[in-house]
Amino acid sequence: MSKVGSLLVISRNSSFVYKGKTPDIRQVGRELGVSHVLEGSIRRVKDQIRVNAQLIDAQSGTHLWAERYDREISDIFAVQDELTRCIVAALRVKLTAAEHKRIGAVPTNNPEAHDLFLKGREAVLSSANTKEMFELSLRCFNRAIELDPDYAEPYAGLAHAYTREFQNKWLGIPNSLEHSQRFLEMALQKDPDMPYAHYLDAINKFWRGEPEASNAAIERALTLNPNYAMAIGMRGINAVNSGALLDGIPDLERALQLEPRVGHLYVHFMGMAHLLARDFETAVIRFKERIEASPGTDLSRGLMISALGHLGRVDEAEDVRRQLNEINPEYSFIKHVERLPLKDPAALDMFLEGYRKAGIKD
Repeated sequence: MSKVGSLLVISRNSSFVYKGKTPDIRQVGRELGVSHVLEGSIRRVKDQIRVNAQLIDAQSGTHLWAERYDREISDIFAVQDELTRCIVAALRVKLTAAEHKRIGAVPTNNPEAHDLFLKGREAVLSSANTKEMFELSLRCFNRAIELDPDYAEPYAGLAHAYTREFQNKWLGIPNSLEHSQRFLEMALQKDPDMPYAHYLDAINKFWRGEPEASNAAIERALTLNPNYAMAIGMRGINAVNSGALLDGIPDLERALQLEPRVGHLYVHFMGMAHLLARDFETAVIRFKERIEASPGTDLSRGLMISALGHLGRVDEAEDVRRQLNEINPEYSFIKHVERLPLKDPAALDMFLEGYRKAGIKD
């Protein structure tokens, strides 16, 4: 559904918080900011699947459309295609020729490979952000490729995993970004129109300090999937790191709207934007929101210490540093921010100045 440009579609990561629950649909609509909710179930018995789906008006709670599908598991993409077209028709949305093509695309004929890709992607995007999740993602993606060597998305998944390794240094290898780029090129060779791959291309260019090229890759991803929250958020992140600061906030807010339940990363960059703009009070508020949503974060705490230092709130800064020591005793704020691809060198000086004002040694 997210491939349809005229629809605002909330991320699966956010909508899946309701999985296994029976909330009031009108409440769901209010919480996610949507006009319609698609709900249903998928049951699998050996090679058979049964899909029940219904489209509900989130304001009135009335059913607009419902259908049941009994199919072979090998028909899963055909069911997905048919579901999408029925929902679009119920919403009276007119598809473009490009949208028709994107909706009907079949990435693999191997359901097990697709299942493994989804599990790997879930691991690489896990908020746990651990070496164990990284290694799980590698196993899933590599096995998916063994089952279908022509399936492009697991190669993009490997590219994503090694980009995360570059950021977190789990393996301690010097060339993880090169590994990522190699798998990314393989993914794009197999499927030049994969939004996920173009988003990862944007990330890699971001870490190489190429903001213009990164933005070009983002625009390509958004042409292919207008509701791609991660790409929209990445465009906002690029703006912040390139010195446009508050210009990136609308994109970060839009990404947060699309992923309201798991968009804490976007809140972090809003805080960073306000910190760089020397709106220290707002920065502290944003960093507190991010820490509440992602308690294990280190950089948000480090930047919050800087903001508190600039405000002269030394006692609060010391408390945050104690939290940081408990989370990661080896954490170095200087080393972390030095890795950030900031366009303006004065930004790094300002971060460190706040630390000094807080009277905290790295």
